[in-house]
Amino acid sequence: MSEAAIHPVPGERLADRVYGQLLEYIVEQNLEQGDRLPSEHELSRLTAVSRPIVREALTRLQADGLIESRRGAGSFLRQRPGERQIQHLRPAQARQRLDAFAVRIALEPAAAALAARNRSPADLETMKAALEALRVAHAAGEPGGDHDLRLHRAIAEAGGNPMFLVALDALDAQVEGIIVPSLALVAEGPLERARRIELEHAAVVEGIERGDAETAEAAMRLHLVRARSRALSLRW
Repeated sequence: MSEAAIHPVPGERLADRVYGQLLEYIVEQNLEQGDRLPSEHELSRLTAVSRPIVREALTRLQADGLIESRRGAGSFLRQRPGERQIQHLRPAQARQRLDAFAVRIALEPAAAALAARNRSPADLETMKAALEALRVAHAAGEPGGDHDLRLHRAIAEAGGNPMFLVALDALDAQVEGIIVPSLALVAEGPLERARRIELEHAAVVEGIERGDAETAEAAMRLHLVRARSRALSLRW
């Protein structure tokens, strides 16, 4: 593990970079569940940053369910990040993507509820076309991230409040794509996982089509919570 191995983007926080370095360390050292990470002092030496910065990165890993802290014993691996996650996403950006999910979970269910109340026939056609394109891409073993994003944008736009779409696009630009890279993992993963994604999206669209704001909101929230878990290679 070394600073030279990471190339931070402009404006990247030091703790975010260390978070990425720790992800790399876990994978490169082939740590398994229950293995102990180096001490804060040793990690501080390896990353050439202060112990408070290392502690912040460790706290974030713990919040994301990847490690656990045992008082007086140190930090231990709770679950490995997926190798495909490390291959497709710059590790130092991993925290940004997880933070983006927190914003999306707060934002997009409300957008889906509003879409259920205000959607037009043209809006529904756009959503269904994007959903079908996503299914076709998955069937062909392709990521389909562009279609996924198009569906989410159509839902944000259908509510009639342009600020939802502005916020979604701004978030997508800030983290260099909130959907397309993560869908690349699905293209290489089990077909069952891709099918779950399709069903989750379909549930949102069905709620919107019926004009059921409560169902559309709940379906979107469930989808995003599970999408965040998929980004961490959890069950869903």
